[in-house]
Parts: sequence; structure tokens; C-alpha cells
Amino acid sequence: MAWQSYGLDQIAQKLVLAARGRDPKSLNQSYKMRMAIAYGLERFWGEHLRLQGREQDKSDYWKETWDELVKVMAQANVNIP
Repeated sequence: MAWQSYGLDQIAQKLVLAARGRDPKSLNQSYKMRMAIAYGLERFWGEHLRLQGREQDKSDYWKETWDELVKVMAQANVNIP
């Protein structure tokens, strides 16, 4: 079976740029998040729920991250509910 990156780095970059657009001060944290996204999107499920109502920009970022994971996994024929 050959390696398939599924464009994770490009997806991570898009997510980071969107987060930075919402809050320009988030660049440092977003860079760290981008590094983590490409290797561990699956660990972030539910983070958006924890942040909802308190830190909506961060909650939106994590929800978008989860939604992108669902799309990537669908490409690999793995359905995430």
C-alpha cells in the first residue's frame, strides 16, 4: 500500500489562515496547531464543544478542523459519524 497524504498539510494551512483571519493575534498558536493537525487531526474531536460559548473563535477553529478530518477520512473510505 502506497503512502497517501490526503493533502493534510494544505488542509491545515487553510484552517490556520482562516483562524488568523478571525484573530490576527492567533498566529503563534495557529502555527503550533498546524504542525499538530497534519499528524493528529483525530485527537481534536470535542474541543470545539469545550470552548463553545467561552472562546467562540477557537471553538470555530476546532469544529472546522474536525469537519476537515471527516472529509479526509471519507476519501479513505472511513465514515466518521
